[in-house]
Amino acid sequence: METPFGFVSTFPPTLCGIASFTASLMSAINEYQDCPSSVIALLEPGDIFPQGNVPPEVAGFLRQNDDYSLKLALKILNKNNIAIIQHEFGIYDGPDGDEVLKIASGTRIPLITILHTVMRDPTPGQFRVLTKLCELSTIVVVMSKTAQTHIINLYGIDPSKVRLLPHGAPEIPAVSLELPKAHPMILTWGLLGPGKGLELAISAMGLLKDMEPAPHYVVVGKTHPKVIAREGERYRESLEKLVRDSGLEEIVSFVPEYLERSEIIEHIARASIILLPYETTEQTTSGVLTEALAALKPIVSTEFPHAVELLSGGAGIVVPHNDPKAIARAIRSIIQDPAVVLKMQQKSREFAGELLWPVVAASYISLAHSLLTTQVSA
Repeated sequence: METPFGFVSTFPPTLCGIASFTASLMSAINEYQDCPSSVIALLEPGDIFPQGNVPPEVAGFLRQNDDYSLKLALKILNKNNIAIIQHEFGIYDGPDGDEVLKIASGTRIPLITILHTVMRDPTPGQFRVLTKLCELSTIVVVMSKTAQTHIINLYGIDPSKVRLLPHGAPEIPAVSLELPKAHPMILTWGLLGPGKGLELAISAMGLLKDMEPAPHYVVVGKTHPKVIAREGERYRESLEKLVRDSGLEEIVSFVPEYLERSEIIEHIARASIILLPYETTEQTTSGVLTEALAALKPIVSTEFPHAVELLSGGAGIVVPHNDPKAIARAIRSIIQDPAVVLKMQQKSREFAGELLWPVVAASYISLAHSLLTTQVSA
């Protein structure tokens, strides 16, 4: 059974994690199908519709807060067999992103909504939008057990509508099980902005200067476009100043680019340790964490919900928030004891295969087939 999916999401060249997620999932799904899926790409209010150089996967554009654009987008979307809406607060217009409800309510085919954030303590507006979106959806997908618990117990969503499917990850080239002896590389990647905890990570590197050889901390990623729109490069410049003031120019470096996936994979493959120093206490899904696990990399992370869920069994070390000393101790323990690395990789290997994009895509296709079969028999 052919199952073309119509996605609603941000999409490359837009720089955000949701756009990358959608591109990766679509690509993996299309590997299974002769009839490719497509996407309605979200535009900001007032954006001009792109002309030329449009990715072939883009079937149309939805300029938010534009009823005519919405009508055209829904016409295209409803020609598919299954609709998939990506939901994240911040990518939809309106109070608490309620523009997404117009899209969901206009969908005339089975609708799968993927929730990238399910907050434990939402505002009243966020609660209203998310519960209404779930009500309009045929199935709601979450990507962690924590999010599943929240959406059922805190938001009151019918458990029969909720499916737990993991965030996907690319296959990373095989790497040695031992840390390199010369300057172990610590890696953090993703769009930069306040809340990533990079100040704490830099402070932790200052506590590791005595190691011989000292680890090299590499931060890969451009400043988030919304941060640049608000304050330019002031945030990145503050990080660079912190590095200089701390005398860490030799062991902390920045790659201020939004790299192609192949280039990110190369960095991950070379990394000795992946560091996630995030300040958030609400994050129920992390693509970076998933990719690091799938690559069998030792991980040090602050105790946000998805990290606690995936790493507490021994696949990484979880540390308290706002504690650079704890980050430094964790990194030091991994570098100094090869047995720790082996244990982490053995634990990651137990479930890493389930996180690869082809496996995740197959789960979405299976879910779509069950929805369409139910629809036909109804």
